[in-house]
Order: sequence, then C-alpha cells, then structure tokens
Amino acid sequence: TSYGMFIVATSCAASGLIISIVNLTAMGSNLSMFLVDISAGSRFLLLVLTALTCTILGMGIPVIGAYIMLAILVAPALTSLGIPPLAAHMFIFMYAVLSFLTPPVAPAVYVAMGIARSGLWATGLTAMRLGIVAYLAPFIFVYNPAILLIGSPAVIILALVTSIIGVSALAAGLEGYALGKLNWIFRLILIASGLAFFVTGWKTDIPGGVGIALVLIYQRWIAKRPRGVMTST
Repeated sequence: TSYGMFIVATSCAASGLIISIVNLTAMGSNLSMFLVDISAGSRFLLLVLTALTCTILGMGIPVIGAYIMLAILVAPALTSLGIPPLAAHMFIFMYAVLSFLTPPVAPAVYVAMGIARSGLWATGLTAMRLGIVAYLAPFIFVYNPAILLIGSPAVIILALVTSIIGVSALAAGLEGYALGKLNWIFRLILIASGLAFFVTGWKTDIPGGVGIALVLIYQRWIAKRPRGVMTST
C-alpha cells in the first residue's frame, strides 16, 4: 500500500512538472501542429504517427504520468481531425500502457524475463505477438466508436459481436490452432478474416465470416472424414 501511494505521488509530481514545462514552452501546441502537418490531413497516418509518439514518450514513465503528458501533447492533434474526444483519449491511453510492453524500454518484459529466464527481444516479440489485439484496438476505437458504447444499442451490439469474432479469429491464426492444428494457409485465412471484422461494414464482415466458416467446416467435418482402411488378404 505504501509503495502504491509512493508511485501515485511521484506520478502526480512528475505530471505537474510536465504540465508546467509544456505551458511555458508551448510544446503541446507545437507538437500537435507538427503531427497534423506531417500527416497532411490523413487520419490513418496521423494515428500511426501518434501511436509512435505515444510509445516513445511513454517509455519508462508510470501510466498515469504518461497519459497526462500525452493528453496535453498529442490529444489536440487527434481531435483537430474530427476524432471524438473519448476515442482520442482512449487511443493515447492504450498506447501509453503498451509502452510497458514494447521493447527496448519495456518494464513488463523485464519482469517476464526474470520469470521465464529468457532473452529481452525473444520475450518482447512474444509479448507483442500475444498482445497484438491491444495494438489494433485503439485504431478500432477511432474508426468504430461503437466499441466505446457510442451510438445506438443495435450498432453497439453489432460492433461488440463482430469485434469478439475478429479477435478470436486473429488469435487462432496467430497461435496456429482452432478446432485443431492449422497449417500456414489456414492461419493466413484466419488472420485476414479477423482483420476484416475490425473494419466497419458488411462488405468486410461477409468475406471475413466466409473465411472463418471455411476453416471451421474443413476442420470439423472434412479433415476428420475417414479416408478408408487398407486391408491385406
């Protein structure tokens, strides 16, 4: 408990210093304008640049301090292109947390290294592979705000269902196992199908659903069909 209070206190103190420096130097507005200028009005490019900025600035900083700093420096760039404030702040918050998982400065990876007795990059890349949905989720927040419970109940339910299906398909493709072990062709199909469900609209949901159905049907019925028994006379 005392250690947790110490972390919160130091985070708040560091955040106060950061806010003062940002206000005195106008760094927040300058960085936001810089990101908007480089992206040239492209929302996707702005999101990629923002994700990189959040990952770099959040390295080695407690999540609370990293989020406060990024909310001041980066969030205005996202909202300037019409991104809802809730989606913008969730975007930077997620990537502030993911900086703990992304090498080379990754405190969570160093802890896992001690437990697994493994190398830095092997552990870091494995952590990124297992957490790939967390890297994609912030983009989904922006392009499909219904995930954040913004919109009508029908739209929210549809977004949640398709997201669950997409995450499950993506996880199966990355791990190489669904109803059984998958070869590389079926893994690619499931990965592509999972990503298709992350894009809003039936034009991507239908091909994604067909891809998932083909893999499951093959594993459930075709792959387990008896091939015949050879008998000797």
